[in-house]
Amino acid sequence: MFCFDEVREWPQERLEHLVKLGILQVGPFAEKVTCDACGKGHWEQVRWESSVRDTLGKRAYIQCMEEGPVHVPEIRLWQWIVDASAMAKRLAAAMDLSGTVEEVLAGMMWKLGRRRLAGRFRDVFLAMAASGEEARIADAAGRSLTTRDGVLFVVQLPKQDGLDRLTVFDVAQVVELGADGLTVDLDYIEDALPRDRAIKEDRIRSLPVPEGITWPEITLEPGESSLRVFARGQSWEIDPEDAGFADSRRKTGEGDKSYQILRFFALRRGRLPMEEVKVKDPKTRADGFRKQISNLRKRLGNLLAAEGESIRWDADEEAYTCCFKIRRAGYMNLPLPSDGSWMSYQIIERGDGRIAVGVKANRLRRTKEARTGETNAAEHQETLWHEYSLVDLGLARDVDRLLPEGRALVDLLQAGGRLARRGDDIAVLKLNQWLRDQTGLAGDPLQFSETTRVWAATFDCSSERRR
Repeated sequence: MFCFDEVREWPQERLEHLVKLGILQVGPFAEKVTCDACGKGHWEQVRWESSVRDTLGKRAYIQCMEEGPVHVPEIRLWQWIVDASAMAKRLAAAMDLSGTVEEVLAGMMWKLGRRRLAGRFRDVFLAMAASGEEARIADAAGRSLTTRDGVLFVVQLPKQDGLDRLTVFDVAQVVELGADGLTVDLDYIEDALPRDRAIKEDRIRSLPVPEGITWPEITLEPGESSLRVFARGQSWEIDPEDAGFADSRRKTGEGDKSYQILRFFALRRGRLPMEEVKVKDPKTRADGFRKQISNLRKRLGNLLAAEGESIRWDADEEAYTCCFKIRRAGYMNLPLPSDGSWMSYQIIERGDGRIAVGVKANRLRRTKEARTGETNAAEHQETLWHEYSLVDLGLARDVDRLLPEGRALVDLLQAGGRLARRGDDIAVLKLNQWLRDQTGLAGDPLQFSETTRVWAATFDCSSERRR
């Protein structure tokens, strides 16, 4: 956050341009200002008194030890907030990144997208966190990386501990404000990045899933240009090429056959009868398809060191069935609170049926002392809101057909976070797992009490609709 004493030193057209781009927004009045009456530039708390002479109906003062009460003009209380989400979108557009901008750590970190840099594809991130948050940034980036490494833009250079998979750039060094928006010095970035040859089969990235994990504990979400993996409250997004599948973005439009089969499994909810396979492609022969399934099993095994069989053959029904959960890409992922706790979560059912998710985030405010020119930074906490439809979240087939776990969520919200259902209720158990998978947070968001025989949410629940 920038105060008036700092902004007034900028060229007026630059401030107006930043506001027009949405990168700066007018914020609340300052609660403290420097005294400009005695020349000592000390910080004082702003106090308000009623005044019929001012348009606001009140006047601002500070108490100076030498001059007594000092009137503060309204203009000196003006502040401007950096809208990091708007800046993230502007950066993604300036770099011509593929994919959508995603907030991976509420109010602190955004995944901007992906593009080829220095010879291969890399993920690009923006962090607006204060110093001391390196571990949290590294963890969030590691969970969101779809390539072996990435690029991280920061507002102040952090310690490099835990950021070995990210090449860090100071935004001020590589980004400029141009007439049409932001411009990024891609040549400088490419020169600074390590170059590497194309990934070979023996260098396929293996995901660090928990030791001893079994296939039924894993969920796969194959998309056109990324494969998302969920396992025991953790999640990863990886490029199909890095996962051992050929790049589906070839000019011919033909993706790797194994990856096409994996996406076909997702379309059919994890089960492929040979009858359906032959209907889809009459030229398919059973022995050839068995070989393709065998190849898919091998690639999945290289990617995920899970115990048991990944895909089984049911001779009675003549069908292949995934031993892991699989779904189509496009499910919305819920944002992460800055402290990684369910206690910092809020879920509300809006009056129109949309689901609002609020997460607590730490925002950085900057102010500049007029006398010394020194810039001070401090964090404040606020709740950021995101809204989804139940269809977007994958909890409903359409507006009138909720899935059982979607019905359980609505009932939970309308009951204020307490649901009188059995401890082995399948819909609630699925909702519990869905919340863990979509956030990656540790611990159960829903807990069952044997005493009261009630499920209780560990986050705030409410509804604006009547039952």
